[in-house]
Amino acid sequence: MKRYTQISVFTDNRPGTMARLTAALAGEGVHILGIAAWGEVDHGAIRMVVDEPLKALHLLGEHGLLCTETTVLGVSLPHHPAAMNEVAAALARRKVNIDYCYGSDSSEGSMLFLRVSSLKAAEEALKARRAARKR
Repeated sequence: MKRYTQISVFTDNRPGTMARLTAALAGEGVHILGIAAWGEVDHGAIRMVVDEPLKALHLLGEHGLLCTETTVLGVSLPHHPAAMNEVAAALARRKVNIDYCYGSDSSEGSMLFLRVSSLKAAEEALKARRAARKR
């Protein structure tokens, strides 16, 4: 479990927007670790975690994109059906709301990024979960 800086980008909802955004990041060697995107009729929003958030914010700003940042938790998950439920249940027991989440996957495992109502309470809940699993 680790805290990450999430970047939210507010854009026009048009073809090529994602290509321009990702080209700007890739051209400077910024890796996207997790991403969620959606569009409405005339605008879109992209939430992402990258390996160099300050560099990404600067690059995206240079390209005229409106960005904000917030802190999210990244939780490594093993590949098994109940993995996300274990995290959600641990947070629920501590009355921590999951405002939203998104993930990424690789051969090493999955990463779940969570925006929660209380970072501190979520960290405590997930540490207790980890300790209980070791028993």
